[in-house]
Amino acid sequence: MGMVNYLLVAGTDEAEAIAAHDDPSQMWNGFHCQGLNSIKLVALWALIDGGSVMDRFEQRMESVQSVLAGENGPWVDVTSAGMLSALSSVAAMEDDEIRPLASSLCGMEDFGDWNESDVVDLIRSIGDHAETAVLERKTIMVYTSF
Repeated sequence: MGMVNYLLVAGTDEAEAIAAHDDPSQMWNGFHCQGLNSIKLVALWALIDGGSVMDRFEQRMESVQSVLAGENGPWVDVTSAGMLSALSSVAAMEDDEIRPLASSLCGMEDFGDWNESDVVDLIRSIGDHAETAVLERKTIMVYTSF
């Protein structure tokens, strides 16, 4: 089956329930995105804040809380308030503001062979879901299972 990733909108108190669920997309708003992880979200956060991908990278990674359902997963990475705020700002961006972010991310080893137009679409989806989370007083989480 391989790795499965979902970006989900949920309350912070729902992280354990999401980690314990076999298919959280059935219960929570979000989308499937193979290979999406907290490293990619932290890199996007750094770029949105106007820095480089590595701008305060370790500090930003430490702000992501992980909930593990079992020894071998699945796990859920819960975004911090600062990350959520930055990611939600994407919803108000025009495509000419998103393209440079996508270009920078495509240069990262973690994005492998993703093409820029797919990354633009991903960034737009992340921003829209982050904005929804802010409006609903929730957050976004990345669910990962093998």
